[in-house]
Formats: sequence, structure tokens, C-alpha cells
Amino acid sequence: MLGPRPAEVPRTLKATGSGLAGRVRSKITKLYKIEKMTVGLPAEARLAIRQEQSMPILDEIHTDLLRAGRRAN
Repeated sequence: MLGPRPAEVPRTLKATGSGLAGRVRSKITKLYKIEKMTVGLPAEARLAIRQEQSMPILDEIHTDLLRAGRRAN
């Protein structure tokens, strides 16, 4: 298995005892706010907003998790 299933990620992050869980949770909250802004917009506008605003946050989350994984090994 590559890692925890998505439903297990919050529990796994919380179990590490680091600030990682809080940082990731905060970034996910930002993603939800961005999605809320896109409700009712045309698909092209949603895509543009996601690429401009959401992708950098997702990249940060990915980097945080990779770093945490390297420290755990």
C-alpha cells in the first residue's frame, strides 16, 4: 500500500504530534473557501481560479507531506 487511505489521513497526521496536521488542515480550509467562491461560475472560470489559487496550495500540501514522510523514514 502506498500510504493511508484518504479517510485515514487526518487521523494519521494527528497521530504524528507535529504541527503538520494543523498546517494541512488550514490549507484545506483555504481550498474549501476557494471552491465556495466558484459556485455558479462557468467551468472555464472555475478552472482558471483553481489553477491560479488552488494549485499553489495543493503544491504546498504535497511538499509538506513529502517532507513529513522523509522525516518519518
